[in-house]
Amino acid sequence: MVKEVRSARRRGAKEEAQIQARRAEEKEKEPKGIKWGPVLVFSSIFLFFVIGAGITAYDMYTGNTNNKGETGYYWCIDQVETFYRKRNPEKLGGVADLCKKYAGKEKRLLEKLYMKYNN
Repeated sequence: MVKEVRSARRRGAKEEAQIQARRAEEKEKEPKGIKWGPVLVFSSIFLFFVIGAGITAYDMYTGNTNNKGETGYYWCIDQVETFYRKRNPEKLGGVADLCKKYAGKEKRLLEKLYMKYNN
């Protein structure tokens, strides 16, 4: 600020007016409005986490988790086949259909089987 005042004293009023006019033109040339780059980056990161959290919550709700509490179609087939090999080998042929019927409720299926065959 002090440098500008000193330089203004050295220059004439016309030169200072020209400098001010150039600065005003430069400001007019700058793009106005929203800068979309940061908006797009933020929204894509936000959506990535929101969608991921939604999928995880849905999988946890339906029982289709693939982490340490692993369940799902193939897990169900494995568990039910192991169960039927020990308790009722005659029903091994219908394991895939049974797991399709209980898709998303695999743990409930195993609970029912244990309740039925452990009594």
